This record gives sequence, C-alpha cells and structure tokens, in this order.
Amino acid sequence: MKRHTIYSILILCVTWLFASCENMRDDNGDLGGTWQLLEWRDSQGQLLASKEDLIFYSIRKELLRVRIHDGSDYYHTYFRHTKDSLVIYYPVSYMKDSVVPLSELQRYGVPADGRFHIDLLNNKHLMLSSDEGKLSFRKY
Repeated sequence: MKRHTIYSILILCVTWLFASCENMRDDNGDLGGTWQLLEWRDSQGQLLASKEDLIFYSIRKELLRVRIHDGSDYYHTYFRHTKDSLVIYYPVSYMKDSVVPLSELQRYGVPADGRFHIDLLNNKHLMLSSDEGKLSFRKY
C-alpha cells in the first residue's frame, strides 16, 4: 500500500474513535453514573431498604434508569436536575414497553410526585429527600 493511503486510513480510524467517545459524553457532572442505594428511610425514620436490596439508579444523558439487581423489571425515566432538586417523570417499564404511573416506582424509593431535594451530591455520595423519606447512595 502507498504511504498516503495508510495515513488516510489511520486518520479516519482516529476520527471515528474521537466521534464515538463524544457520543458517550454525559453532561450531568457528579450526578452522572450508577448509584447504589445504601439506605432508604421513611419520614418517621424507619428503615425501608438497605444496600442488600440491590436498588440502583443509573443516570446518563437525559435518562435515569431505576432497577433492582435481580433481573426483574426496570424503568427508564426522564429527569430534570437543578443544583438542589431532582425531578423524575415519564417512567417507561422495560417489560411492559409502555408508560406507567410514577406510583410503580415507589418500591425503588421514588416519591409519588417524583420530586426529590438533593441534600448532598459529590462524586462519591448522593443524598435525596422528599416528604416521604430520605435515600442515601454511593457511586458504584
């Protein structure tokens, strides 16, 4: 092969590599990634779930996936994030392939209205609260 053909192929491969990395970019800052629920307490302080329950929230781009790590159904939702709030809406069941009410996500700690206050957010820990309780997570 001619030298300029080899350089052209190499440049093309590098360009594809950078383009694919760009598509993977997540602009959610510390919120982006997979979070494992460590503890979920109701408004009276009663423990409802712990890390042994294997509940995960995965955040990427504009989607949040909620699941229990046991192969059961999981949900994709949209969300809005501000400095001090996280609002989950429009949940879609993977198994049913349809929009479901937010009430189906209550077993994952999501409040009835989908609104959380962000009490703490950094690259290792996330703490969410609502009128219904408090959830603490670790980055997984």
